[in-house]
Amino acid sequence: MSQTQIIEQITKLTMKLRNSNPEVYKQLDENPITLNMAQGQGATDRELQEYLETLQDLLKDHKG
Repeated sequence: MSQTQIIEQITKLTMKLRNSNPEVYKQLDENPITLNMAQGQGATDRELQEYLETLQDLLKDHKG
């Protein structure tokens, strides 16, 4: 999967979490990759893929 595709998936899952699980969405700021990107360090393809998997797990774990 390309970096663009991974980012698109991350965006979709983030929006889904925001809409369906606002309490979980608020916790995303605590994720280390979010903090690294906020500090201008960027993210590698591997880090993006791991973050995508984290979001997928969060969504799966908090499905009603």
